[in-house]
Amino acid sequence: MACFSEFGKAVRSAREGMGLTRVQASIRINDLCQKRETLVSPDALEKWENGRGLPKIEPVKAMAVVYGRPELIDLRVQCIEFLKRRSDRRGCHDSIYGEWSAV
Repeated sequence: MACFSEFGKAVRSAREGMGLTRVQASIRINDLCQKRETLVSPDALEKWENGRGLPKIEPVKAMAVVYGRPELIDLRVQCIEFLKRRSDRRGCHDSIYGEWSAV
């Protein structure tokens, strides 16, 4: 997915720009997440950075604070809107539609 890839590149660039490893970043992100069921692992960060999925909104908000990049929230919202429009055009939910909401 192009939007997943764009989001992933922005997240990776922000993390690397701060000189953080995925482990360091996940610790900082988890410190800001209020919902404990949305804990972020280094593996989840890798998945998102490689464009293989989108996180829920809470980790994105935390990433925006940790990385000092509030535009990450808007980018994630744009990806969701893109997926909804694509699904509406098809008239049904494809497999990726249900997958991104659970990530």
